Amino acid sequence: MTAFVTSFRQQPLWWSLIPISIIWILGMNLPVMEIDAAQYASIAAEMHDNRSFLQVFFNGSDYLDKPPLLFWLSAWSFDLFGIHNWSYRLPSMLSMILGLWSIYHLSLKLIPEKRTAQLATIVYATLQSTFLFMHDIRTDTLLAHLVVFTIWQGVVYLDDKKWLPLIGFASGAGLAMLTKGPIGIMVPAIALLAHTWWTHQWKVFLNPKTWLIPLIVFLWLVPMLYGLYHQFDLHPEKTVLNRQGVSGIYFYFWEQSFGRITGASSWQDNTGPDYFFLNSLWSLLPWTILFWIALVREFILMFRLRTQEIRSGTAFPVLALGILIPFIAFSFAHYKLPHYLFVVSPLQALLIGAWMNTEKGRTPSLPVLVPQALIVLILILGIGATVWVFPVMWWKWIILVLFAGGLVYIIRRSRELARIWQWSIAAIISLNFWLNLHFYPELMHYQLTSQAISYMKSENIPISTTAFLGVSKFGLYFFAGQKVAYTEHWDPALLQFKYVLATDKGLQEMDRNSMRYSILNIFKGFPVTRLNAKFLNPKTRNTQYNFAYLVALNQK
Repeated sequence: MTAFVTSFRQQPLWWSLIPISIIWILGMNLPVMEIDAAQYASIAAEMHDNRSFLQVFFNGSDYLDKPPLLFWLSAWSFDLFGIHNWSYRLPSMLSMILGLWSIYHLSLKLIPEKRTAQLATIVYATLQSTFLFMHDIRTDTLLAHLVVFTIWQGVVYLDDKKWLPLIGFASGAGLAMLTKGPIGIMVPAIALLAHTWWTHQWKVFLNPKTWLIPLIVFLWLVPMLYGLYHQFDLHPEKTVLNRQGVSGIYFYFWEQSFGRITGASSWQDNTGPDYFFLNSLWSLLPWTILFWIALVREFILMFRLRTQEIRSGTAFPVLALGILIPFIAFSFAHYKLPHYLFVVSPLQALLIGAWMNTEKGRTPSLPVLVPQALIVLILILGIGATVWVFPVMWWKWIILVLFAGGLVYIIRRSRELARIWQWSIAAIISLNFWLNLHFYPELMHYQLTSQAISYMKSENIPISTTAFLGVSKFGLYFFAGQKVAYTEHWDPALLQFKYVLATDKGLQEMDRNSMRYSILNIFKGFPVTRLNAKFLNPKTRNTQYNFAYLVALNQK
């Protein structure tokens, strides 16, 4: 700990974590985004209310998809601080401390140079994917940090065979599996098997202590497995995922993760095998080019050194194969989302940091310098683009200038870093500060349900006397802070309520059933995680709106 603090003071680059932390704090108070994050927040809020921690429910119905660790942690946060946007995000954001600490020490374990460890840590903190999942909290924030912790502890155990790293490795793997299923142990297993092969440490499997790892992992899973068994396996008559006889335990160990790769899952889409490569072009900003260069370089080194007896400290299959094998597996999955591959982003940062350290502060060659300069320019222009999308108030410009000025002062003190990398760090941090200060707050005004419920609270319209007809249901429990009355289609039970929040279609159904009402407010919105060019263009935005109507029912 003392060495880390001393390094922080002596190395100006560490101070860039302060403006980065400001960005994360700004993001804590943004409305939680639909669909996934808002659904997880609603599940946690429902768990906070019903105290059912082993059997998971969503809007009163059985829930079978993600494991419960995120829900447990957020529900406990709600217990302590109440139901807020920031309290939902708090546990996952605190896991960043574990993530940064693990990246730093895993780097030191693989490459005993503090500069490489520092670069890898800063690279991870400045990845666009990291900025994104530090406010759009799904399971991947926790997962990435638990996975890199698990790999670090596994590498330590391979070297010293002591109890503490063994327990750390097994516990990290168990918690990662409680976060997102078997992928939580598969990525560390791939990375550590590659490291074991490269460093000739196969004798670890002859150590009796090693075979206690599955037992410790299983002990972490017992509460969840107990809940799944009692909620689903004992009740084959339940209809879950549009079918009966669903085994919760089978779903967890196979269908939820591997089923999406093999096609056994009901989740399907039409994305091609290039999906994650194309997503890496933005998720790895501003280090996209460096990552692919570093990955190719790593495999070339591995090939050249494959016949040498002593290979540790020269090439790192723990990183290269730990990234590439999941990348290939996910690329051929039948259902994909960008955040699926964020689990390996700490390893990507380590690989980039190792490459940057070999450059020793030199200005890169033109084939790297020119496209990297273009990336910096695009990031800076991105600030201007958001102003075109959403007009900005003058005081935000003053804050941005002050923030950017302080940031440049910090970054420029890191003289051992090539100028282009300094500008890359400054550009990505400035852009994300602006996104969290201006773009996202403006964008979230278009999230219908959170916007409408916020209005209802400000006007003292009771949620308990309001029915929700056809609107997005995923975040309702969380935004309302309580159970709500929701129906997909018109129902006679609507007549029992004083107010209804309805979509266009819902309002038409009310008209067909001769319901009398007065419109109190009309909300216009758009799916904020599915932006398109027409919505972003102020001239065509009004053609993209969805509408919700808050109406007061006229009692006969």
